[in-house]
Amino acid sequence: MGSSVEKKKKNIHFELCPTSSDETGGWTYHDEESRDWTKHPAKAMLRYGLNCGFNSDDPAVFATSLTWQYRIAIGKIGLTKHYIVK
Repeated sequence: MGSSVEKKKKNIHFELCPTSSDETGGWTYHDEESRDWTKHPAKAMLRYGLNCGFNSDDPAVFATSLTWQYRIAIGKIGLTKHYIVK
């Protein structure tokens, strides 16, 4: 896969969907009590400067929307609007 440094140098774009990463196990935590959205990998990826964008993945499957993903990013993950509207 390569390191984060290589991905940053190559400007690889990552699509982030907090809902599907939670529901599919792409983001792992031990149990519901240990799920801390502020530790979601999206936060570290953006702070590191990786090229990322939020999306709704498959709205019909995950019953979500792009707006809801933004709400999670700001309200639960703790990102600022700066990271969302770059």
